[in-house]
Amino acid sequence: MVRGMTTEECARIFQRFEQADHGRLQPGSGLGLAISRELVNLMGGRIGVQSVPGRGSTFSVQLPLAGVALPAGPAQTAPRISAPSMTAASRAVSAGAPQPRVLLVEDDPVAGQAIAGLIESFGHAVTLAPQALAALSEIDAGDGFDLIVCDFDLPGMDGCELAKLLRQRGVATPIVALTASAHGDEEQRALAAGMNAFLRKPVLPEHLRETLEGAMHVSA
Repeated sequence: MVRGMTTEECARIFQRFEQADHGRLQPGSGLGLAISRELVNLMGGRIGVQSVPGRGSTFSVQLPLAGVALPAGPAQTAPRISAPSMTAASRAVSAGAPQPRVLLVEDDPVAGQAIAGLIESFGHAVTLAPQALAALSEIDAGDGFDLIVCDFDLPGMDGCELAKLLRQRGVATPIVALTASAHGDEEQRALAAGMNAFLRKPVLPEHLRETLEGAMHVSA
């Protein structure tokens, strides 16, 4: 059925728990487009929508992907987007140095895979834990991590409680907080709990890389 959205609905449809009003409750939680926007922003891209009530909606995504060689054929000019430059961590890995090990604590499986992929692109090895107890199990295994990236809003024990417990246990591994919440006091709470840095979702890849490398550099 063709529906479309008003300008006001288009302005809020990418927010969490928002749905267009079509006169009845729609299935789903209203998180799909919010998560899509976060993933696109994490990759340095943009997502948008154009819609006319009664005619339908068109969603568009722009991503800064690396250019590829065109097959042989008539001469033509195509724009190319340069791939991101190799980071210091990536250069170290390519030279044979061990990869920094990162423990990512993220309960959203889609966001977790996206963030893990970005961190791995920086030259780090990532272990993904879906909640605090799983993170504690990974840490207690004794393999050792160079950095912990922890979502703020975890089920059960949240990110702040996990950080406090780790610090009480004498774990000195740097911790970077990551959250999509916009209440305003999360950064102060994170630092008070013993975390070393704080990031709000959506975060640009370059900002994420600089924050992670900065936290590991300070702890070195």
